[in-house]
Amino acid sequence: MNLMHIKLRSGEELVADIINQKMADEDGPACLLLSKPIHVIPTGSGISAREWLYFSETNEVWLSVNDMMYVNEANEDAIEFYERINLMREDHDSGKKYDSLEDMDMDDIRELFDTLVESKNSIKH
Repeated sequence: MNLMHIKLRSGEELVADIINQKMADEDGPACLLLSKPIHVIPTGSGISAREWLYFSETNEVWLSVNDMMYVNEANEDAIEFYERINLMREDHDSGKKYDSLEDMDMDDIRELFDTLVESKNSIKH
């Protein structure tokens, strides 16, 4: 996995796996192919995240380097956060739905709790 922290010119911050790149040519600028990008949002109590391609049929997108301010390797906190978000995404995509905590097994409850605590305790910008 080539997980990177990307700051866009729009101010948005993404964490994504960069799976391919295209050099600039006569057809356009250099681009990176992002897989499963998440939009990281600072909050008053830490950070939260949401899917960046929420309405897309695919989890991959080519993004022009002209739209980026910088690209850095993701730190350990970002990697752990990204992996947890993607575990929740996989649960959602697999059709796991819960009407209440009573419908969840103990491992699912622990995972949900750990994710919430991690989000609350994450580094603040």
